[in-house]
Amino acid sequence: MALFEALSTRRATGSAADRLVAGFLMQHGVHGKELETFRQLLDRNLVAGFRSRTLESVPWPSISPAHYSPPFSTHPNATEDAPAAASSASYPWTNPNRSWDISVALGLPLKLPYEVEGKLASRKYDGVRVVAIIDLVGDDVVSVRFLSRQGNEFTSLARLEEVLRNLKPQDLPRKAAYKVDALEGLEHEPLPVSDSPKYRIVLDGEVCAMVGGKEDFTASVSQIRRQATMEQPTYLVFDALTWHEFSSATGSRPLSDRLSDVRALESALSSPRFSAIKQERVRDDAHLATLVAEAADRGWEGLILRSDVGYRGKRTGDIRKLKAWAEAEFTVISRAVGRIALAGRVQKACTSLTVDHRGHPVSVGSGLSTAQRLRFVDKAEIVGKQVTVQYFEETEKSLRFPTVKRVWDGERDV
Repeated sequence: MALFEALSTRRATGSAADRLVAGFLMQHGVHGKELETFRQLLDRNLVAGFRSRTLESVPWPSISPAHYSPPFSTHPNATEDAPAAASSASYPWTNPNRSWDISVALGLPLKLPYEVEGKLASRKYDGVRVVAIIDLVGDDVVSVRFLSRQGNEFTSLARLEEVLRNLKPQDLPRKAAYKVDALEGLEHEPLPVSDSPKYRIVLDGEVCAMVGGKEDFTASVSQIRRQATMEQPTYLVFDALTWHEFSSATGSRPLSDRLSDVRALESALSSPRFSAIKQERVRDDAHLATLVAEAADRGWEGLILRSDVGYRGKRTGDIRKLKAWAEAEFTVISRAVGRIALAGRVQKACTSLTVDHRGHPVSVGSGLSTAQRLRFVDKAEIVGKQVTVQYFEETEKSLRFPTVKRVWDGERDV
């Protein structure tokens, strides 16, 4: 039962599962009718990504059972549910019962005032937070684990695992940073015993079920939590960490360096199931206002602002969430005109509207269409009309990140 438990809980997958089954069959002399019974048992729904026909492709070693140490102990004190640790020279897993105690980076709501220059802005996706821990020995991926932010393992992401098993150490621009030593804090990790170089990559991101190009949170949660395989997961990745950075919850590599590794993996994998979340460096408040307007227009949940600093695996101000939108109607009291680039050329146009906010003038430069900017340049008809303005925060005298959502012909009556 311990063998099937290891397969069904996905503690052993891929080539590691092949080796585990091979050792079990050779040690116990399973052949003939017993082997056929074993095949039938594997044909049950183990949620393991491992079926009976896999046995036909296993590279069976030309050694006798006497020379193969048992992957499961026959010691009378060993329990059926706990595979005992065999000698490191024969058993491919050092400790398959590893419990995961993790801490992930979490953000805080955006509070004003806030210095936005130099921050990295990205779309806030409405998915399920997933940490992927990928182990490689030599050029082979030997283990892929998917964990929730609380350290609970997901077993429904076999399709995504298939993609990540194509990773190679050379896909990383700084592969030396991801190298690990089994004698330095990893003696209880499920790494195969081997003299080949070992690497551990930790990815952080959101798994989404995309419906019509937009994430569906309800579908994402229901699919990822069930035991059946999630058929079309999309892994949207925003960080790549070394094992030292992740396990110690601290690091010195700036976010921009880590993101370059994510983009390198995206290029190497070339799969619609794996995507690096687009990041844009913010120049100033006006630039952020434009990004806010874009997020609102596209119906995004919000924006995430990240400081380009080393990793901290806890809730910090390094990550800020901007996702609460408000809107109201205001009266236009004036407009500004200038020369700006529109439709591929620089021309005279309306650059912004000024609205009345509790007796205070507030300039709104985002949200106007090209046609509106050209229309309002020579006509003051916009003055006195009502506009719907969307904004992040309202202060006594101003609006933070305002954008025009609609221009009304008269007073809004719907």
